[in-house]
Amino acid sequence: MKKIQYVKLVGLLTILLFLNISCKDDDTLLRGSGITEQSWSTNQTYFASAEQTLTFTFTTLSSWTAQNSSAALLSLDNDAGNSGKNTIKITVHKSSQEQGTITIKVNGYSSASNIKIQFHHEGAAFSL
Repeated sequence: MKKIQYVKLVGLLTILLFLNISCKDDDTLLRGSGITEQSWSTNQTYFASAEQTLTFTFTTLSSWTAQNSSAALLSLDNDAGNSGKNTIKITVHKSSQEQGTITIKVNGYSSASNIKIQFHHEGAAFSL
C-alpha cells in the first residue's frame, strides 16, 4: 500500500514539474521598435563635418541602449537611458571611416531604429 502511494506521489510531482516547465515565461519580444517618436528618419543618411555634433530626440516605452558601428568616426554623449523622452548627441570625428550607424534598441522590443551618418569632407559638394 505504501508503495502505491509513493508511486502516485512521484507521478504527481512529475506531472507538476512538466506543467511548471511548459508554463515558464519565454520572454517573448513585443513587435516594433518601442520608440513612439523620433526626430530622425531611418531612410535618410545625415551628413556632418568633422567635430560637428548632431542632436536627436526620441521617446521610448522602456529602457534603451545605443550601439555605435564606428567608434573612430562617431562618439555618443550617452549609450543608454530609461523610458520616456530622451536626447542623444552624436559627435562626428575626422576618420578614415566614411560612414557610421547608431542603433537604438529598446528593451523588450523585436526591432531597432538606426541613425545613419556620413562624414562630409570640407569643400565637398553633397545633397540631401
